[in-house]
Amino acid sequence: MTTNNIFIIDSRVADYQRLMAALPVGSEAFLLNPNQDGVEQMQAILSNYSNLDSIQIISHGAQGDKGRQFIDRLALFTAADVAASDDLTDNAD
Repeated sequence: MTTNNIFIIDSRVADYQRLMAALPVGSEAFLLNPNQDGVEQMQAILSNYSNLDSIQIISHGAQGDKGRQFIDRLALFTAADVAASDDLTDNAD
């Protein structure tokens, strides 16, 4: 089966196991180790793929200007359309 979508999940996200179990067909998930550099982990993961439809990062992101800067830089470096939520999402309290 061809992988079309990559999900990179921060292991500190509550109930990440449920998220991983519900991925759509054609998806593959990777769990980030909180004791290692997340960007380096993502780079290593993505170096094995090409022609993906999407890369989805599920984590507790930085807020405010730092979060916006990260999203802007990610879009610049990947030349991809990048979107992020700027409010509480799903089961967030």
